[in-house]
Amino acid sequence: MSNPNLRPEVLAPGFAAKSNETVLLWVQVALAAGVPLALVFCQLGLAVGDPVLPPALEIFALGAVPIAGVTWVQWWRPWYPFGTWVQHQPPETLTERQRRWLGHLLPAPSQPWWHPHGWLAVVTAGFVYGMFRQLYFTAPAVEAAAFLPPFLRWLGVTWSVIWLGVATALLQTALGAARLLIWIQSGGDRVGRGRIEVLAEQVKTAFTLVGQAGGGHPPSAGRTNAPRFPGSRCD
Repeated sequence: MSNPNLRPEVLAPGFAAKSNETVLLWVQVALAAGVPLALVFCQLGLAVGDPVLPPALEIFALGAVPIAGVTWVQWWRPWYPFGTWVQHQPPETLTERQRRWLGHLLPAPSQPWWHPHGWLAVVTAGFVYGMFRQLYFTAPAVEAAAFLPPFLRWLGVTWSVIWLGVATALLQTALGAARLLIWIQSGGDRVGRGRIEVLAEQVKTAFTLVGQAGGGHPPSAGRTNAPRFPGSRCD
């Protein structure tokens, strides 16, 4: 039988609380494993039929919309990091520390172009665009695996654009969460060193929330504010 006094929350309550608060950030990082699969699906769409535009023009036309669109969202209204793309932790259950972390994802109020999170999304977008170019030129090699007849090229490229957007969103969100975790582990979340704290009522307008709101406890004394989803163990 385990000794209850050896539980992490008893030995190091501050560490256990922070671990609970960052678990969804680690989930976002782990979801980056889905990027290669999304790019495979993207290439299968490109393998349908023959190009109807010059390569350079078609690459730009197909890649610019999803990549630029997702990057625009990351710059002006970043993806809410405390979620799993299916459910998210309700903003009203965030701790003061979590709300301060969210402030680190927004541009500095006095310097809107000083936006490290946004510039990281821009650099990531350039990387994804380079990957898309490689997928486009190597798509004929997987033509035998195309799931649609050649005359449905328009449907194939639509499928490709959708999965390119998914890959971009997964990678940008994962890198943003990783950057935030590094900042937290380096002590950047200490009082006086973070950005302005985001109020719970501001989260829905400052961030893009995906999925349904999961269960959770409102912040209260003596309780860590870990998210609780259906099927998870209750206190």
